[in-house]
Amino acid sequence: MKILQLISGDLGQGGAERLVIDLANAQAEMGHDVTVCSFRKPNQQMASQLLPNVRLCDMGKHKGFDCSLIFRIYRFLKKESFDIVNCHLPALFPYLIFSLFFIKKTKFFYTIHSDVLSEEPRKCMRNIRRYFARSGKLNFVGISKKIGVDFQQVYNLPNPIPVIYNGRKTQKPTSTYQDVRQTVESFKKNENTKVFVAVGRMTKEKNFDMLVSAFSMLADRNIALMIIGRDPDNFIDKHKDVTPSNTHYIGSVPNVFDYLLCSDCFIMSSFYEGLPISMIEAMNASLPIISTPVGGIPDIVEDGVNGYLSVSVNVDDFIDVINHYLNEDDAQVKKIKVNNHQKYLNMFSIDKTAESYINLYLSR
Repeated sequence: MKILQLISGDLGQGGAERLVIDLANAQAEMGHDVTVCSFRKPNQQMASQLLPNVRLCDMGKHKGFDCSLIFRIYRFLKKESFDIVNCHLPALFPYLIFSLFFIKKTKFFYTIHSDVLSEEPRKCMRNIRRYFARSGKLNFVGISKKIGVDFQQVYNLPNPIPVIYNGRKTQKPTSTYQDVRQTVESFKKNENTKVFVAVGRMTKEKNFDMLVSAFSMLADRNIALMIIGRDPDNFIDKHKDVTPSNTHYIGSVPNVFDYLLCSDCFIMSSFYEGLPISMIEAMNASLPIISTPVGGIPDIVEDGVNGYLSVSVNVDDFIDVINHYLNEDDAQVKKIKVNNHQKYLNMFSIDKTAESYINLYLSR
């Protein structure tokens, strides 16, 4: 099949972008002709991860709403005659409408990566989406069971949309692993210190202020926290006076997996999530997971089996679940690690995800 993975933005370092790169590579390895196309010039660090036989292009989007982009996309799709166009991220949809009406031979799919209402809050756009979903011109896909159910309810569809879990390629330590190990060791009080790692952009939905507060309240425990990710809203500067000594900001790094391998537990405090790629990477690293029970996370974490879910996003509930993990016996923690890696292999490897998408493409 000739497949296009089309994504808005510049192919940055978010979870949807990582999925697009891994999915394109996996589908190319299956023998398909795959192209990745972003709206703007792709992030070179991310683009370099594509296989040589995956074509990469950008649509040259101008600032603001670019009316001409509607027709550039149409001409591109018409010329290339893709069998499949798989779209990602909500900013893309308005630019796709014209092509959906006038390109007949291509099958269009649209992956929903986040909370359904926040992903498209405008009622008028939801009405247009509903038309395309009911007419079969656009096949929506959810990345978690909750997204699948919510989409059916919000868009008043007769059937749930299909759900395909995000996947991630199997990762290995990089050449910087030993340096990372030394850095992480420097955060420990002693050899018994438990090191937690959180990964994500320091934005409101990640709820890092609650996470920092929790570790401040747990200052008497032998623990350390690393927060990895970009800081677009100046979170670090705003919280410098309340950040406890057991919390360390790493920033955005290309070798996140090295930090995961050097940690004891992955922790996520989000208000909402789709199906976080960083959590799947933590499973690949065999880390226990502590998380709030939001979005698609209950699809990943089974409480007491491969991690621990708090009752709510309240800081007291979150502290309770952290203490539960800290008081867990070593044998149970070891079992949780094994369960987590096995669940990654069974459900969240990119090969499983790519195969599921191909089967969906063929079934429509």
